[in-house]
Amino acid sequence: MSENEYRDAIEAFRSCVRDAGYPVGEPVLSPVDGLTLLYDIPPTGEPDAWNRKVEECNLAHVSHIEPAYVEAREQTMVPTLRDAAVECLRDKGFTPKGTERNVKELVDSTGETANVAMECVTNSLRRLFPQVPGFLKIRW
Repeated sequence: MSENEYRDAIEAFRSCVRDAGYPVGEPVLSPVDGLTLLYDIPPTGEPDAWNRKVEECNLAHVSHIEPAYVEAREQTMVPTLRDAAVECLRDKGFTPKGTERNVKELVDSTGETANVAMECVTNSLRRLFPQVPGFLKIRW
């Protein structure tokens, strides 16, 4: 799957949600993996109807494509985010090397303590990149 195919799938998803009458933000590249496109989809209207439509659009356009695209490539975290996550892990008593490139390597540096690594990544992300859309996808 190419980057263009992935971007086309994201645009088809966004169009599907917009065509249903719901707003969707512009996509931005995730600093967590350098691959995933993130966007806001603020809930509006009746919650069950909104959830159903977003899920319908997701299943039709993105749910199988995005994981295949991201997992087939090397995920690389933005260096400032990685450095902050490493510092957080060290503050919690772990000993990452500081050369980790992605979430999987950060999780591995904790001895498979995914919750702690994820807490460090997400807290550092919110502090350093507050403009990143609220719906965050993290794979490893």
